[in-house]
Amino acid sequence: MAPGTLSHVNVTCPSPGIAWTFWGGAGGPPGYAIVNLYSDGTAHVFSGCQDIGTASRTSMLQVAAEELGLTPDKLSITMGDTQGTPYGGVSGGSRTTPSQGPAVRMAA
Repeated sequence: MAPGTLSHVNVTCPSPGIAWTFWGGAGGPPGYAIVNLYSDGTAHVFSGCQDIGTASRTSMLQVAAEELGLTPDKLSITMGDTQGTPYGGVSGGSRTTPSQGPAVRMAA
């Protein structure tokens, strides 16, 4: 038999089945944030959550910029500093922005 040819093929027929999943993301418990406004037209956001690679830092700055009518270059953020930020809860892919985003918006 030449290399790369098949001598035998098994064909199986999968049995019908049902799959189910539940994703418990989408925010909660509530998040907390502080936004300081400065006389030079800049602002600083304080959020207790961490950016774990889900762009939380960017989304928090975008929320604050939109609420304050500032461009993002006028904002800075401190995240996850337990001495200088309010409680942020655990950070997770589907939890961080839905929980912290409204808190930043209300603080701004």
